[in-house]
This record gives sequence, C-alpha cells and structure tokens, in this order.
Amino acid sequence: MRGFTTVRDLGGEDEGLVMALNEGTIVGPRLIICGKALSQTGGHTDYRGRLNRRPVDYYADKLGTLGRICDGVDEVRKACREEIMAGAQFIKTMANGGVSSPTDLIANLGFSREELLAAVEEVENAQIYVSAHLFTSTRPFAGLWRECGVKSIEHGNLITPQTARFAKDRGTFVVPTTSYTS
Repeated sequence: MRGFTTVRDLGGEDEGLVMALNEGTIVGPRLIICGKALSQTGGHTDYRGRLNRRPVDYYADKLGTLGRICDGVDEVRKACREEIMAGAQFIKTMANGGVSSPTDLIANLGFSREELLAAVEEVENAQIYVSAHLFTSTRPFAGLWRECGVKSIEHGNLITPQTARFAKDRGTFVVPTTSYTS
C-alpha cells in the first residue's frame, strides 16, 4: 500500500504466495521469486552451528527457510531444476558468506567454477538468470562470477570500484543493500 508495484524476493517465498497475489486472495505487489537460494554445506543458508549435527534435510521444507543445500555439480543441477519446476523466475546462489552465517565468513567462496557453470547452464535452458549473493569482491570469486555468466549481484556492499566497473562493462546488475543508522 506504499506504491510498490513489483518486489523481487531473494530467498524463501514460493509459488503459493505468487498465486495468492495473482488470484487476488491477498493484496500486494507483483512478486518475482527465486524460490530457495542455493548454498553449499556450511554456506550462507546452512544455519547449523559447528556443534549442530542434525541432518540438513531436516530444514529443507520448513516454513521460512531461505535456502537449500546442494553440494557438487549434480546436486546444483537438480536444485536448479526443482526450484524452476516449483516456480522460480530466477535462481539465487549464495556465492560467498554473509553476516548471519555461523560457519561461513563473509569473504568465503560459496561454489566452485563447475557448480556455478552448471547453475548458469540450467537457468539459461529455462530462459531465466542466476543472481549471486556477493558482499565482497575477493579475487577468486570476482573471476568466477564474471566468467560463469552471473547476471545479478545481490548486496555488493564491499565490492571494489574495479569490480563495479567490470560488472557495468559486462552488463551485470548490482543490487545494493541499503542500510542506515539513526
């Protein structure tokens, strides 16, 4: 009710909410979803602490879970296909760590080159795109996302001016996280 006409959700919303909005069951802006964001074991959507030995599958379908764990090329492909089947309009990868990850430092790399290439290939087959959760532009990852075809960088708060220019030159969008203190 504040004038937003479209919102792009970056982890957790599902086709049920999109359908409810489209049918008029609830009122809200058009919603573009990625489904569950993809992360590796110990990555940015694996919220188990170092001492939590509960299997990650326990969290897979919990309401409010932002992501899903996939390790290796085959699991990344399957996760992309399942999220697309479930209504994802793009796929978000947790390309590096984040401030809320108990075991994944903000500058840690999230996926291998082969895993990212697999995700990009799957989404291009479905005529959508890959976005990457990226706070920093650590040298290895900056090369990976450029080379692999990631189209949108989420956050980007700590990327270097060189990385920002490279993104601009390649037509990659950077969607910053804005914050303020009062």
